[in-house]
Amino acid sequence: MKITLTKTIVALAMLLFSFIAWMPLCNSRAEAHAGETWIAIDASSISSFAIRSDGSLWAWGGNWDGQLGDGTTITRHSRIRVLDDVVAVSAGGVHTMAIKSDGSLWAWGNNWTSQLGDGTAEGKLSPVKVMEDVVAVSAGSVHTMAIKSDGSLWAWGANWAGQLGDGTTVARRLPVRIMEDVTAVSVAMHTMAIKSDGSLWAWGNNWHGLLGDVTEIFRQSPTRVMENVAEVASAAWHTLAISADGSLFAWGDNTYRQLGIIVRLNGRPVEFDVPPKLESGRVLVPLRAIFEEMGASIEWDSARQAVTATKDDTVIVLAIGSTSPTVNGRIVTIDVPGTIEGGRTLVPLRFIAESFDVNVHWDSGTRSVSIAS
Repeated sequence: MKITLTKTIVALAMLLFSFIAWMPLCNSRAEAHAGETWIAIDASSISSFAIRSDGSLWAWGGNWDGQLGDGTTITRHSRIRVLDDVVAVSAGGVHTMAIKSDGSLWAWGNNWTSQLGDGTAEGKLSPVKVMEDVVAVSAGSVHTMAIKSDGSLWAWGANWAGQLGDGTTVARRLPVRIMEDVTAVSVAMHTMAIKSDGSLWAWGNNWHGLLGDVTEIFRQSPTRVMENVAEVASAAWHTLAISADGSLFAWGDNTYRQLGIIVRLNGRPVEFDVPPKLESGRVLVPLRAIFEEMGASIEWDSARQAVTATKDDTVIVLAIGSTSPTVNGRIVTIDVPGTIEGGRTLVPLRFIAESFDVNVHWDSGTRSVSIAS
């Protein structure tokens, strides 16, 4: 009950402030983008930031916690110059982080959970320097993560869900070293990091399976969840990742269909512990889950890396990596082979469904698959 109430209060507060800030910003939309060259942008729910080609950082929007960094708490209806020589900016819930070309990291805004990393819990209306030798930064709702040039990952701020990854739930006012060999990081109320070998690691808040470890257990230390990952993005209630082969994955809460692909059998959503993925125009799903939902029995041959599915008088044999499965002994050619992801075997849904003589419909607008048996 306490968790639900907290989530509701936070959501209502952010909605209220977003609405207040929205009206004046609408009138300055054309001015904020016309006739100049910009190289990077970021935004929170009520504040916007943009870096010009000359390295100057500009900000506008809501500013009640000094998150714009202009020395005031005045909401700005048009952009204002905040900092020079900037190469990257990350807007958190109500604080902001920026990296200068010399690798120095600067912070400002709300600091009630010490998310600025300056050793205090006092908010800052203007940028303060907090670290050196930084190449990447990600500001979350109440904590911050930064990567140094040597690949070390550092964290500070709130830690109630273990989102700092230091093995505790103790908040940190100063940066603490978490991992080595990190190339990318993305935070919300949880943290996702990619190492140089492409492995994806997760920790912190795990409501609705945010971490992708097939549980809802909060993790206080980094947990390996995927391989061969090229990019990751964390949001409040879900996570997205792109693998090295260009496949898109999603997991977490799906109330608003933010995971992208929904599979329904006879009108009922099918639940998967590893999310379906779209590859080369084909939807791949965990085979055991979909076979069992369709009433088929399955056998796995680990030596051949092949699965046999039987339903009534239909027998399908599909080997991982092969584009030539058989249906009742007859070879059928498919354009996307089965694969293994997250410890689960994923197979082309349309081939499986049609082999069992059921109707399959893909709705690209809602990114959903409907199967009617």
